[in-house]
Amino acid sequence: MSMTGLVADIVSDLYSFRDRTEVRAYLELHGEVLPVLVEAYSHIQAHFGSGTPVVLTVISEPADRQSAELFALISTSLPVEQALAAMRRFDEEWWLDVPEHQTGALNFDIEFV
Repeated sequence: MSMTGLVADIVSDLYSFRDRTEVRAYLELHGEVLPVLVEAYSHIQAHFGSGTPVVLTVISEPADRQSAELFALISTSLPVEQALAAMRRFDEEWWLDVPEHQTGALNFDIEFV
């Protein structure tokens, strides 16, 4: 198995996929985000709490399928202010320092449950 295949398997163990076929297709086209997703997971757990689920989903404009972006939605039941503070810390302490060429069209956001 290739290194990319191993990293893809790790990503599928860490994250849930909203639409498995669509997310896998995106990850095959944008393999540069795989190591970022692996690293991001521990940062998400540190800021939002151990066991926080994260769902990957591909979102694109209906009129422009080329506009596809991958979203890692951090599922949380934290109070809004606390969740927003955790997201700010995640951004400031890690995400904003990740080189842009490694992030592709990858986004992190909160999904309240």
